[in-house]
Amino acid sequence: MEAWAVLNECSTDSSFTTADGVDVWNWSNCADSSEIVFYITKDGGHSWPMGVAPRRRADQPSEVINANELMWDFFNTHPKQ
Repeated sequence: MEAWAVLNECSTDSSFTTADGVDVWNWSNCADSSEIVFYITKDGGHSWPMGVAPRRRADQPSEVINANELMWDFFNTHPKQ
């Protein structure tokens, strides 16, 4: 994530929050009003958060975040210019 922060000319410091089973890092003050937000859930393994397990033995999806809603909010906040 640090490499993405450098490529996007973000401030070198990231903010970190943790709550309800999810850790969130945020790099802001980036070039062209961009930002980087990185989520790690404590459950869910490699399944899409709030999705459906892709096969019978797959990890159960995390229920602490909804990846579709997070992505939609992010792209609404940062439309392509």
